[in-house]
Amino acid sequence: MRTAPRALTAWTLLALLLALAGCDDGGSGADAGGRDAGATVVDAGPPAPDAGLPAQDAGAPDAGPAAPRCVLDGPASVGYRERAELTWASQGADEATLFAAGVDGEAVSLEGARAIGPLSLDLVAELEVRSASGATSRCRIEVRVAPAPAPWILGVGQSNMARYFSSATANAAELERAVEALPSVSGDVTFVSAARGGSALLEANVASAPDNYWVREATDGFAPGPLLDAALTQIATRRAGGTVDLFLWAQGERDSGAISQRVFGAGAGIADAAERERRLLEEVDRYERALRYLVATLREAAGAPDVPFAIQALGRRTYPRVEAIEDQIVMRPAHELRRLQHRLAAEMPGVRVLAETYDAPYTDGIHMDAAGRLQTIQRLAAALEVWRTGGLASGPVAREARRATPREVALRVDGLSVVGALAHRLFWIADATGQPLAPALEATASADGVTLRFADELPADARLLVAFGDLGTSPSGMHIGYSPAQEGVHIFDAASQPVATATLPVTP
Repeated sequence: MRTAPRALTAWTLLALLLALAGCDDGGSGADAGGRDAGATVVDAGPPAPDAGLPAQDAGAPDAGPAAPRCVLDGPASVGYRERAELTWASQGADEATLFAAGVDGEAVSLEGARAIGPLSLDLVAELEVRSASGATSRCRIEVRVAPAPAPWILGVGQSNMARYFSSATANAAELERAVEALPSVSGDVTFVSAARGGSALLEANVASAPDNYWVREATDGFAPGPLLDAALTQIATRRAGGTVDLFLWAQGERDSGAISQRVFGAGAGIADAAERERRLLEEVDRYERALRYLVATLREAAGAPDVPFAIQALGRRTYPRVEAIEDQIVMRPAHELRRLQHRLAAEMPGVRVLAETYDAPYTDGIHMDAAGRLQTIQRLAAALEVWRTGGLASGPVAREARRATPREVALRVDGLSVVGALAHRLFWIADATGQPLAPALEATASADGVTLRFADELPADARLLVAFGDLGTSPSGMHIGYSPAQEGVHIFDAASQPVATATLPVTP
């Protein structure tokens, strides 16, 4: 839905300001034809909720310096994720400041226009004008935003996405229902797949199926591979009758395995550690450039450069046990790709890691089972609600890991109101280098956090790591995991948004 902006022409703005300047009867300041219903015109002092203040009485003997005046106008309403075109003008002002989403407190010209958005929440915008004498006035406008449409979601990636749709392991209907239940969603949700099991992002990383990849290298950068071409066809079909609202990406296992063999495998022939590191980072850089290309290409096909691109993070096999060469073969490249996922979410607008999968039950160390997919679906839906409504993530903060007894650690967590049954394999004790030594045998709720019991006495230089897991049956959905983005223990809220990072040495 789009309502035509109630844009004021320069003549209309001027007429309103002149009318205000000429009022001496406490009236509204409207011109003879009546003020445009969308414009708010005020003078000194805070604005009334629905109208400007009466014009200042020009005849008052000690009124002081005349206050500047302003007019701020725009549409009464816009469609979901559309922009609101605001226009303004002022009289007797030397400075103007605009307060609105994305431009909060920005100095602007004394007369001008600005497009605000795309908007997913109602907009309240204010213009503050100030004269050289210090007198100020504000004008205000509210723009209603239509409810978000029911999303059309395209799943892309490899098997941990494709298995949502497999006849034997299908969970796509559960994801649709979870999203339909969100407060910000009305109508039916459509979740379709372009994913294929075992697919590589890059052609160089394919296994047995030669066409099972998304992007190929070209002389001038990258070009679509067979799977990306197929996804672009699906997008074109969708655009004939609707919009693409979300891309959901789960991928990286195939490419990390191929990188492992080329860098750490017996056939790689790279004995020097520094050369292995250089080659690994070179491979990760190539993957990053290809993924950025894929995101841009999908968005271009969707006809909007800001279509949300959500990432379901790589799972358990990426836990960074990387000190031993045999562990590096499996763990290190996947860990670097997972770090990349978080980095892209921090750097690229509209990209976000929506669900961590540290604690998802797996069938074989790579693929989530049905329970794991259902758990991840709940996190995806909760995170999507935060994203769609523009909310900010919040949650508990891990503060301190203290040696309670020779075999126990007391983990203090602020802001954690409910703790359910905790899986003991959540928490690992590690040495000073961060190398995990052993999981906890038991984890129980305490007055201000969690008490962890280990089989052996803790080393003197112990550190607490969290490998993967869930803070149990907590209805708040809080969970905790090792964050490759910040290299430390990280607490996530129900929407899988990281809320605090803490390095946790085990103190005496």
